[in-house]
Amino acid sequence: MDFTIFHPANDASSKPLCDSDRINMIIERIGPIFLTLAEKFFDSCTSTFSELSQNTSSQQVRESAHQLKGSAGNLGFSRLEQIFTSIEAAAITSNPITDSISTCVLLTLEETRLSLNSLTSNSPLD
Repeated sequence: MDFTIFHPANDASSKPLCDSDRINMIIERIGPIFLTLAEKFFDSCTSTFSELSQNTSSQQVRESAHQLKGSAGNLGFSRLEQIFTSIEAAAITSNPITDSISTCVLLTLEETRLSLNSLTSNSPLD
């Protein structure tokens, strides 16, 4: 299965990188700790995904993609949630993680981080 369709340059109908309403609601409730949680997610996601692309079993890919999907959704990272949903579904049918999938995930992680920085630079985090 080819996941390059999920890269923003290839899919104009893709979900936004960040759900700004959700992120603003979370920031309103928990304050600046949200940024710490987001950074931990980005670090964990990068590490977990690097491990998954090293010939891991389909079951492990599915379970990890499911966890990453949930975390991304809870944090308001819509496009990552969409990508991990697709990776989870592909793992069910034993499709491997290819270089194009890895590249897509890593690029989207960085784009999401930049989008979050832009979004939160306009929000007071007291």
